[in-house]
Amino acid sequence: MHIRLMFQKLDTARFLSHLEMQQMWQRSLRRAKVPLAMSKGFNPHPKISFGSALPVGVASLAEYLDVELRENIELTGLKEKINACLPIGFKVIKIAEIPPKSKPLMAIINRAEYTIEQRVKVCSDDIATITDKFLGQEVITIERETKSGTKLKDIRSGIFSLKAQCAKSELIITTLVQTGSQGNVRPGEVLNTFLGFANLEPIGPEKITRKGLFVNVNGKTVTPLEVLEG
Repeated sequence: MHIRLMFQKLDTARFLSHLEMQQMWQRSLRRAKVPLAMSKGFNPHPKISFGSALPVGVASLAEYLDVELRENIELTGLKEKINACLPIGFKVIKIAEIPPKSKPLMAIINRAEYTIEQRVKVCSDDIATITDKFLGQEVITIERETKSGTKLKDIRSGIFSLKAQCAKSELIITTLVQTGSQGNVRPGEVLNTFLGFANLEPIGPEKITRKGLFVNVNGKTVTPLEVLEG
């Protein structure tokens, strides 16, 4: 039996690394007595797979986890059972059974939506016009550090939508960007290029929340749970 979990990662949980989160899930699922299927070989481990890794410090309202079980179980009450074993900041929202031959999450997820909150020295009164001009650019170039050094990359085609608003001295950006095996646009890159374009001076660190991960199928954007519904 295979199941897909949608969960939140909030509060202090956002400071866990991806590896630490993997270890946490293994321990929590075992404590909840979920019958995990194990890999074969000299170092067997639970058959668990995640969606796109979440950067340390970024909270999320909708992450996804696929788990293979060694036997069929009743899903009713499983969410509450697992939540009782999770540390503060983690919470399972939904659980669904998936076909055994479902594509891995990393292979299907290609969109991510973020909310970025950044205090600025002075926020523009005409932020809507600035946003339209920002999205009207054919090229948005950023510098990205790679193993072979710093490289220039055009991220414009990977920004599918962006809305910005000012609440007193706080800039709030909501953006849908590309993620996954075909390319990745980081929310910090979007923020920095927008600040530069709008000539806004940041004050202190930004706060980033991933609102969701999505699958774009033939122009329609759905969640990794909705894609199971065809």
